Order: sequence, then structure tokens, then C-alpha cells
Amino acid sequence: MSQGYTLDNQPDSTRPPGKITNNGTIKLKSGQVKSLNDTMGGRFEFLGKIVSSQQVIPNIYFNQLVLRYISRKYVDSLKLSDGRKIPLTTMDSLIVSDSVPFEVDREEVNAKASVFNNSKVTGIRDVRLNGTVSSQDIEGDGHFSNLNIDNPQGADVIRGGGFKVNTKLELTNGELRNSTDSNFTMADSTWIVRHVGGSLREQPTFEGYVSVKYTGTGSISNTTGEIPLDTTKLLNLRNETTQGITITRNITVNDTLYLKSPIRTEPDTSNKFVLTLTTLRDPIFDGADAEIDGSFRRTVLHFDSLKIIFNNPYTWGLFRDSAASNGLKEMTFRIKPRTFPPILGGDMKVKRTYTISGLDGNNIPVIDGVNLILGYGWRHSLLDTAVDETKTLWPEFDYLILQRWYRGAWTDVETSEIPPKWDTTNQWAYSLAPQVVSLGDYGVGISRGGKLELTATLFLEGPYRFGSMAEDLRIKGLIPLTPPDIYPYNLDQNRQFINLVSVPDSIVDYIVIEFRRNLNDPKPFYRTCLLKIDGNIVDIDGKSPVVLRSGGMDAGDYYLVVKHRNHLSIATEFAVGIYPRALGNYVDFTDPQILLGRANAVKPIGKRTDGSILFAMIAGDVNNDGIIDNNDHVLTWDDRDYEGYLTKDINLSGIVNTRDLNFSWNNRGRATLVP
Repeated sequence: MSQGYTLDNQPDSTRPPGKITNNGTIKLKSGQVKSLNDTMGGRFEFLGKIVSSQQVIPNIYFNQLVLRYISRKYVDSLKLSDGRKIPLTTMDSLIVSDSVPFEVDREEVNAKASVFNNSKVTGIRDVRLNGTVSSQDIEGDGHFSNLNIDNPQGADVIRGGGFKVNTKLELTNGELRNSTDSNFTMADSTWIVRHVGGSLREQPTFEGYVSVKYTGTGSISNTTGEIPLDTTKLLNLRNETTQGITITRNITVNDTLYLKSPIRTEPDTSNKFVLTLTTLRDPIFDGADAEIDGSFRRTVLHFDSLKIIFNNPYTWGLFRDSAASNGLKEMTFRIKPRTFPPILGGDMKVKRTYTISGLDGNNIPVIDGVNLILGYGWRHSLLDTAVDETKTLWPEFDYLILQRWYRGAWTDVETSEIPPKWDTTNQWAYSLAPQVVSLGDYGVGISRGGKLELTATLFLEGPYRFGSMAEDLRIKGLIPLTPPDIYPYNLDQNRQFINLVSVPDSIVDYIVIEFRRNLNDPKPFYRTCLLKIDGNIVDIDGKSPVVLRSGGMDAGDYYLVVKHRNHLSIATEFAVGIYPRALGNYVDFTDPQILLGRANAVKPIGKRTDGSILFAMIAGDVNNDGIIDNNDHVLTWDDRDYEGYLTKDINLSGIVNTRDLNFSWNNRGRATLVP
């Protein structure tokens, strides 16, 4: 009987339950089976040939399963003897051949070994290759609706391959190893779903569009065969991994782009790829960490006062009309999170790089002449220092502004809105610049238009007299109107531009403050200042705090080093934040607790009015070698009785005498602790 039970193993009142032991081959040429063992050994063949008939394949364990001929075959959904349901599982081989229509709708098919298919497997469930001990082979020129590779040892397409996937290829675990000689085809409008741990060695043949989804816990560090080389073939791209993907070739998306975590376009410094989106649809960012790390190109722009979203929801461009674009036909934003701009002074910015470029219809770069409203964002987190990109600029958050690198300097985009806003839920800071007129390199930093000032207190041992310092050099008219070309003044490249009309009242001498980004900074910033008799360090006008912007210095954290022509240099033990502040930046160099070496770096010279000890820079280093020794004593002796603005005049009285000799003798053996 074509529809009856050709093989019935169900017990009844006259027959106890039995067990079929098969070490050979069972061939079912028509009809059905009933109550088979949970596991069938040997080879089991379903061979129905009548078009109008069907054979139900029980979802049990088969050793070898063969499905042949044109009767419809489909997977059942039965419970095992212990009440469980399992997929139809083949332990040795699955063979689907000779035009058999095989439907996989009720339960999926698990193949633990080889698969041969030259027929048509349809249905919503997967044919899953999920062996565990060794790799599996797959061959034949048949069709699969849904094929799933789930074997940590992978699977090999052999003997020329030739099969086609009509709905979905899922790469759950292990590599599907195809090649030019043994390949397969993805039908038009299919999906490839790649999990963390799964991969595809080579590109299959793509009949038309394909969409790709990445998913799983962890990250994917390469994009290989699942991405078509033909830039017109990839329809949708979804990144649903928890830690992101890194692309290893240029990728063009022609419909929708969805991100739940980062897409990185630069595997390393020598490989920088571009992710391109060719539609008006903006990318969808689903999560605080979802963004495009690297270059993102959009080839379809619109000029209608609506945002064009780029690398993250907070980074966008807007053109009010086509004239504002100056002919732009495409734009690329290169955004590098957690990366300082690789330009001079970039390490004093928010730790994020912004580069914007564009081409016109003739592929000629457009740089100037645009009128772009630009939104920009960066990660700003109190809770996660690994995420936070504001870093040392936290105290000056309200002053952060968009800046462009132009002609060798950072210039403010003065229309930038400040203070920035803070999305505390997603830990992003963001703002916008309503009038950006040029493309290029950008960063976010402290506004150069704000006041960046330093006030400080310092005493020199040499000129100290009963609570203050002497101004003998000024009174005698010996202080030069321009600092002379001697150490340490010649460290300051701006020294020659200092030209006083007269030396202000109460001035003791010039000093130099050195600003180092680290204690061994090879290119520090120098600022020549004036020291007053009360210990205040002032600008060259003799009264104002030291203005640092005028020398081109950026805000940030610096180690401060003070140098004088005949005293041992001192430095702060830790970096000091120098930022635009309403109350300025104050440093007390008479407090040994802030100095490198503490009290060993300075010398007690008296008491303050409150009874505390006053410390000063140590006098006597006339040859500026960082140590006071017999050489300094001899040099001072050799110039005794000379008058003028002299390095050997240690007490700054205007004449070299025995009082100066006393300093070099009493402080012999003392050395600077500044590296």
C-alpha cells in the first residue's frame, strides 16, 4: 500500500514491543513506517516513486539515511520513547538524490557526517551539519532552503560542489571550506548568517543580491567569503555581535545597515578599508557602543535640511540646499575612537580623530566653499575610563569646542555650540557647529579664544632679604629689556620678541617656566616671565598673570619646570592641569610637597607670617650644569668685583663679591632633581 504502513513496529494486544536490529539495508519502496526504534542502525532507504504519494521520515537517529525518487518526503515531529523530541539525525551519511522533494518543516535535520544532495530540500527548518569529532563533506548539485554549518572542525565542499542555497546559509561554528573548483551558489535575495566562531573560506557564486548578518557573543576579526567582491551585490548588512566586527576588504551596502556593536574598518595601521552606503537610508545604531570605527562613505547625499547620519548617531552633516554642498556628490567621514589626532598638539584634544573628505561629480576633491552644519560626538563617561575619551579635559568640559587643523595650527570653529551636551544614559557628549566651511582634519579641544593663564609664587635664595627679594638689578638699570641670549632664556624661541619699554617696578629678574607633557618631553613649551619681589610670577607687563595662549600653547596637563640663570631648577612632582578657568591656574613653588624631590629640591630661607617655613630655589649653579661644586666657586671667584647683569652675581645685587662666593660654598654638593 502506498499510503499504508509497510513497516509497522507498534505493539498491540497480540504482539509485545519489538526492536529492529539492522546491520544491512532496509528499503521502503512505498508506504510508511511506524514505531521504529529511537536509533536505526545500518542503511535505511525511502524509495517512493509515485508523485501523488508521500513518505514521512521519523525524526529519530539513523546511521545512514537515503531518500530517493519523486514521492514527497518530509520530516515528522514525533516524541522518542522517553518523551523527548529530537531533530532527524544521521550519524554516518545523508543522501538525498534522484529528484526527491524533501521538506524540512516540522523538525530540522542534523547530519553528523557526510551529506550528498542532488535534489531539492525545502522548508523553514535547517539542514545542520553538526558533527563534532572530525570535519564533514558536502557535495552534489541539489538545493537547500536553509543550510547550517555547525561543526567546530568545519565542513568541506568536495567533488566540484554545485549545490545552491535558496534562503539562508548559516555559519554557526567552524569553517565552510569551499574553493574555485568546489563551490556552491547563493540564490538571489538570500541571507548569510555568520556567528562568532563560524566562517566561509571563499566567495560563493552570487546569483543576485545577498544580505549578511553577523551575530554571537564576542567579535569577528575578518570578513571573508560571505562579502561579495561585486559592489552591487550586498543588499543588507547587520552586525549583531556583542563586541563588533573588523572588515578586511572594502564593503559596499546597497540597502540597510544595522549596528548593535562597532564595525571597524582598519584591521591595522597598514590596512585601512572603507565601508560604503549607497542609499538614502541612514544607518541604524542600536546601542551605546554601536558605531563605525574608521572610514564610512556615503554616495547618496540629500540637500533638504535633514541630517545625513555618519559613523554614529551623534556625528552627522546637514546641507540646507544644494548650493551649500558646493557640488559634493559623496562624503567620507573617518572617525577613530580612542585615538588622539596624529597631528601636533593632538594629544591635548579629546581622544577621538575626525577627518572629513568629499568628492564632486567628477571625482575631484572638494575642500572649501561648503556650508555644512556638522554634528559631532565623543564618548564621555564618569563610570568607565576605558570608554571615556574626554580624559584630562574633564574639568574644562564646558569649554570644549570643534577645532580644525589649518596651516600648521589648530583653529577654533567659532560657531560651535558650547557647552556640549551630555547623554548620560549612553555616555556620549555631543554638540554641533552650524557653519563649517571647509572639510579636513578636526578635533575637539579647549577653545583657543579662552584665557589660558598661570599665576604662581616662587622665591630665589640669592636675592632673598628679610621676607622679600631685592630688586637691586632693576634699581640699577641692569635688567636687559630683551632677555639675553644665555641659558635658560635662549631655550624660549619667543625670547627675541620680548622688548620691554622699561622694566616694571618691583621686578627681581627674568625666569623661564618649562611646560612638559611628561617628565622627559623632548619638545616642551617654554615661557619667559618676570619674578616680583613678593614672589609672584607675572607676564612681561609686570602685573598680569602669565598668558599662555600668546605663545601657542594648548590647554592640558603639564609638568612645570622653573629655570633661573644661577639657581638649581625645580619641577612639579605630578602633572598640573593648565586650563581656562575663571579663577586661573595657581601653582605655589614655595610648597615643597608639590615638587619633585620634595624638600630636597629646595632650601628653607625663612618663615612666613603664619609661622610656616618658606622654601626657595637653591642658589649657586653659575655654570648651569645642574650641580653646585668647586667649578661654580672658582668661576664666581674669577669674576669678583665685576658689576653688571652677570651669572656669577648669585644674590642679584649687581656686583660679584664674597656674598656670592658664600652661596656656591655653602650649597656645594647640592644638585637639581629635574631630569
